[in-house]
This record gives sequence, C-alpha cells and structure tokens, in this order.
Amino acid sequence: MSGATCTVDECPREIMARGWCSLHYGRWRKRGTTDRAVRHGNAKLDPEQVVRLRQRHADGRTYGNLAREFGINRASAYQIVKRKSWKHV
Repeated sequence: MSGATCTVDECPREIMARGWCSLHYGRWRKRGTTDRAVRHGNAKLDPEQVVRLRQRHADGRTYGNLAREFGINRASAYQIVKRKSWKHV
C-alpha cells in the first residue's frame, strides 16, 4: 500500500495500476477511457441530451412528450428525470 491516491480528479481512492484506482482502471480497460460520461454501447442518449430532457421536463413537458421527442420510452424518460438512471449527469 503506497498511500498514493488516484490521479483522476476528486477521486480519493488508492491507486491500483497506471496511477488509477481499481474503479478507473477497470473503466479504462472496458471502455478505453476513465471518463464516466462516455456513451455506453446501449445508450440512446448522450449527456447533453439528458440535460436537455431534464430541462424540458422542468419547463412542463410530459414524460410521453419527452419520450417521443428523444426516441425513448416513457419509463426511461421518468427514470432519467428522477435520476434513477444517468445519475452522474
């Protein structure tokens, strides 16, 4: 145990390899980057669209309208707005 911390901003975990903690090292191995906001292979939206979706809901749009506009189902729109999915954005 070296006591050194992960080189990713604001990560307090101890390093494992390449200067990263086990979380960021695993993310790099799986996706090729330590960035959490990188589009997942199955994602239909990107982080900017998630922010726009939440703003439109705050402006009064219904989940059904959001679902049609963004090409997702109503349950997904609800989960995004309630931060049950895309919590990191």
